[in-house]
Amino acid sequence: MDSDQEETRPESSLTIQHYQAQIHGLNTTIQNLNTTVTRLRESRDLHRSNAKTLTATNTELQAKIQALTIKEETVTLVEPLDSDVDEQPIKLEVTKTGTPVPTVLVVGNNKKYPDVPYFYGEKEKWDEWRFHLDSKFRQSAVLFPSEKDKMDYIRDHCKSIAFDVLKARADPLSEDPYNTTKEMILELHGMFGDYDKLAKNDALLHDPAFAMKKKEAFDEFYARFSATIAPLGYSESHKIAALRRLITLKLRSRIAGISSSSFRSVVEHLRKTDQDLRQLEAMHVDVEEIDEQEFKSGL
Repeated sequence: MDSDQEETRPESSLTIQHYQAQIHGLNTTIQNLNTTVTRLRESRDLHRSNAKTLTATNTELQAKIQALTIKEETVTLVEPLDSDVDEQPIKLEVTKTGTPVPTVLVVGNNKKYPDVPYFYGEKEKWDEWRFHLDSKFRQSAVLFPSEKDKMDYIRDHCKSIAFDVLKARADPLSEDPYNTTKEMILELHGMFGDYDKLAKNDALLHDPAFAMKKKEAFDEFYARFSATIAPLGYSESHKIAALRRLITLKLRSRIAGISSSSFRSVVEHLRKTDQDLRQLEAMHVDVEEIDEQEFKSGL
């Protein structure tokens, strides 16, 4: 009996040690979990503290923003809109919420407006050149703060014969120098302006070669006619008479019964008539082509 008890004691001892080891492992796990919980609580408390700080900061900033709210309807900023605009006051309209509306640039600040081409004295280009020059001075006014700057620009863009016209008085040593750009333009105009333009245009209207061509569209002819007759100052009846005389016989026959005294009405009627005739001619060509194809297919 005693021997049996002695044999079972080691087994019981091993079982107890096994449970003790498990208990120790569980205790370690519990300690680790407690440590983790403690750290999580510390992290939670830190986040709560940060949240309170951020809330307080946000409230403070909101108060400052409210205090700095713009009450004026307009403000003036002194800064360029882009690289093309000089530093100058630009007026912005601001709403009560502080949102600016788009700005509008003042004409005269466009430094990149195209330069006038060099003028070599071609009479046919004179009017176009001086119109371009006027636009350049207006659009890029910031580049020409003085009359002298404009005069230098005109001189530098005149070449060959045109420069020779200005050379004597444009010389800084001249005893009779130019004082204004108008003097320079008038001198150039005296040389290259077309003083006989009215006579030439009137003669052109009576030239048979100027009349509307047989295959020419009315709109194409009217562009030539309008540019020629505009400077002459003709009355409505004179313009109608000239137009009737210069259009094709086919168009003239279609408006024979029209007795309107309005030049614009006659032009619109001719434009519509010309379009109708061209459509009929196109349909006639199509019919002829179809008939020809059917004839060939029947052979």
